Amino acid sequence: MFKKISVVLVAASALLLGACAQKPADIYTGQTLKVWSFTNELQEFIDRFKAAHPGLKVEYTIVPNEQYLAKLKPVLRSGVDAPDVFTGEAGFVKDLVDNHLWANLSKAPFNVDTSDVFPYVAQVGTDAEGNVRGLSYQATPGAYFFKRDIAKKYLGTDDPAAISKMLATWDDVVKVGEKLKKESNGKVFLISSIADLFNPFYANRQHGWVENGQFYYDDVLNKAAEIAKKIRTEGLDAKAGQWSPPWFNGMKKNGNVFLYMLPTWGLTYVLEKNAPDASGDWGAASGPASYFWGGTWLGINPKSTQKQLAWEFVKFVTLNHDTLTWWATKSEHAGDFVSSISVVNSLKDTLTSPYLDGQKHYAYFDDQVGKINGNLITPYDQQGNAFYQNAVNDYLDGKLPNVQAVKERVISDFKNAFPDLKY
Repeated sequence: MFKKISVVLVAASALLLGACAQKPADIYTGQTLKVWSFTNELQEFIDRFKAAHPGLKVEYTIVPNEQYLAKLKPVLRSGVDAPDVFTGEAGFVKDLVDNHLWANLSKAPFNVDTSDVFPYVAQVGTDAEGNVRGLSYQATPGAYFFKRDIAKKYLGTDDPAAISKMLATWDDVVKVGEKLKKESNGKVFLISSIADLFNPFYANRQHGWVENGQFYYDDVLNKAAEIAKKIRTEGLDAKAGQWSPPWFNGMKKNGNVFLYMLPTWGLTYVLEKNAPDASGDWGAASGPASYFWGGTWLGINPKSTQKQLAWEFVKFVTLNHDTLTWWATKSEHAGDFVSSISVVNSLKDTLTSPYLDGQKHYAYFDDQVGKINGNLITPYDQQGNAFYQNAVNDYLDGKLPNVQAVKERVISDFKNAFPDLKY
């Protein structure tokens, strides 16, 4: 009898231990997270997050950038099928932040800590009252990517430090273009598109387009128009439209364009993707002005009923060191520069880019990122930049007589679009 009881007890204990050893159901099993974005890039983050939370469902809606705000805002107002988490791009992110379309992450239950986030990234996601509303997994400092074979043949070196010295001022940049034109008998162009010039100038203004309701036309924009005119007049640009087939063709192995001004993602998603045959033939130099271009921020719908789940996802994408290290070191994203200071510090001395002939691109971008002023981003950037670039194009085409006329055109366009601003 004692033996039978012992066997029964052992069997019962085994069953109990087995039950205890079973992994408890994930707290998000059966829940659905709704995410909206203008890019498919979050899909990989979503897949990784779902792998950590089996049973979770994610509805991912991608809306083309040009339609994004027009479709998002009515959905947020109505609350019908509204996302729990949605993204914002640099051109309109301040619209979401300043109009409080994202929840306040500085307060409970979120209580975000941005001490490990590059300052400008945190600045962009922070409203006028100092509350953080948006976070990003990336920082996007820019580089002056140069073609090594052209540099060797016509400038005598492809050393990034030496090329950086040659590009120290905007006048120096023009001189390099003149030398390339002369030495190549007009076969090599300094830049492909005039539009490539503008982001370095935008990032080095004293004021954004609008501050506290006051419109500003920064003096540096006159300089940008003058440099653009000089480059066009002297035939130093290939006259390609940005994002057009000729613009991409200039990047390729047999391309005839020396310089592309692109941000971190430009290495991964523009150069590498469109000119794989030129791997090893590009380098990253610094230039007359540090700058940034683009970026994707995430925030939470204040009316979401899934705030805990939404916050776990946003943290996972933007603050989790394991996630950010994975993103930084994935071969297809290895040019993308993450927003975490500590993750960048752990990678910058060893992470290299084969596409840049082994150059330590993370070390380069780390040197640039601290020079960025995130406070220059405003809700008016998308429209304001378009006004300015259209006016400059008319100046280059002879439709406007001088840089003063460019300024007057931009002011007129702003007044028509935003009459309530102070001018």
